[in-house]
Amino acid sequence: MAAEKKYYWLKLSEDFFHDKAIKKLRKLAGGDTYTIIYLKMLLKSMKDNGFLYYDGIEETFPDEVALDIDEDPDNVKVTMEFLIRAGLLTKKNEDEAVLEQLPGMVGSETGAAQAKRRQRARKAAGLLTDGHCPDNVATMSPRVQKCPPEIEIEKEIDTELEIEKDLEKSKKQRKKKAAASALDDADLAIRDALEAFIDNRKKLRKPMTDRAVEMLLKRLDTLAPDDYETQRKMLENATLNGWQNVYPLKEEKKRPAQSGEEYLMRLARGEEE
Repeated sequence: MAAEKKYYWLKLSEDFFHDKAIKKLRKLAGGDTYTIIYLKMLLKSMKDNGFLYYDGIEETFPDEVALDIDEDPDNVKVTMEFLIRAGLLTKKNEDEAVLEQLPGMVGSETGAAQAKRRQRARKAAGLLTDGHCPDNVATMSPRVQKCPPEIEIEKEIDTELEIEKDLEKSKKQRKKKAAASALDDADLAIRDALEAFIDNRKKLRKPMTDRAVEMLLKRLDTLAPDDYETQRKMLENATLNGWQNVYPLKEEKKRPAQSGEEYLMRLARGEEE
């Protein structure tokens, strides 16, 4: 049976922006940007209880976080360094860091709980009673005058939950299929090169997670947008050299053109083969 879908949200206390650390962060040059980056990091780590992970896709931890949340790497680096000094971010090891405030800032509920909450809200508002229409039904808008019995609402909720479960099951099946190849989002032009790179990471005992593959594809698109030939060469180059990541291709140095006379003179000096 498919796991119950869960909804998460970030709860900010009313004095969030009055916290000394946040006030200090905002007073820095570019502080508003750093504050947004902090909030995006909190949102990104919600399902992992505040943990951020480094998969080695980028050169440094901040660079990879920047790639993950679509922010400037230098700004993310400044933000993370400030959060560490302020005690809001703790590096557990080279590959893991945790946002200390996050566990107390997360709210969550299952799809069933959400549906029940909506039902209770309607009942509290007088839109639903124990199987009977409310007394003020005549004054309600035509949209709510129908006043369906509670059993009908229950059926509606059950239907919503079944749809959610089907969607979640379908999503997991697609994800499982993607995990089998880890290539569903890759263009056919780089598929073989990407498979070889992933296999090589396994040989290096640094296997890639689904998230790591997604970030690798994102990095390829950043380094060579829509240029699949260059992306393929970068992957092949990384595999050939046993690298854990891909890097921009170095431009080949071309020998300056020379005249026939210059060539003969260099040949005479033994400078040409």
